[in-house]
Amino acid sequence: MLRNEPVIINGNGMQTRDYVFVDDVVDANMVAMNAKPVQTGYFNVGTGIETPVNQLFKLLQGLTESTIKEIHGPEKRGEQIRSCLDYSKIQKGMEWEPKVPLKTGLERTVAYFRSNKKK
Repeated sequence: MLRNEPVIINGNGMQTRDYVFVDDVVDANMVAMNAKPVQTGYFNVGTGIETPVNQLFKLLQGLTESTIKEIHGPEKRGEQIRSCLDYSKIQKGMEWEPKVPLKTGLERTVAYFRSNKKK
């Protein structure tokens, strides 16, 4: 989007994902490495919030000030339609929860790519 290149969304873009900012993932791993967990096993690291791909596109379009329009391509065969993680186990067992809201994470990501864009 920063280069005004086409953006292709698979299918109708209504499929959802639980987008978690990388800093939150790093934080969760650091907490897990240093904690004496009450629970063991697998822990979901997410936000518990479903966001449609179309909404992600609109947020990024605004943040990048892009005028390009999305292109809807064919659906990917076998693609998961909805994804949302329950992080209550890591929250209870290690007192971790996500801190960076989606828009803030996207703002930071866009700022990073703007400042590191090859000229």
